[in-house]
Amino acid sequence: MYILASSAYTQHDQLSPKSTVTWVGKAAFSTYTLSGTIEAKSGVLSWLEGRIQKASLIMDMQSIQSDIPQLTDHLRSADFFEEEEVE
Repeated sequence: MYILASSAYTQHDQLSPKSTVTWVGKAAFSTYTLSGTIEAKSGVLSWLEGRIQKASLIMDMQSIQSDIPQLTDHLRSADFFEEEEVE
């Protein structure tokens, strides 16, 4: 009889309130990229061997930011997220 043991285990990390996530958007057919930040209201990340296996996040869409004010406004519009306060 052979018994195989694995040292791999899943680690779960709870995000602290107001954690900031950096986002990056890339164009499909060029090297053009955009980036910004958004605050997480809450979330859990599950890691296995140093890689995220699963994530459950609640994001505060009103906090989405970009270095380009027009892009920030556009992301908050009905074209994308149409952010509004929902409780």
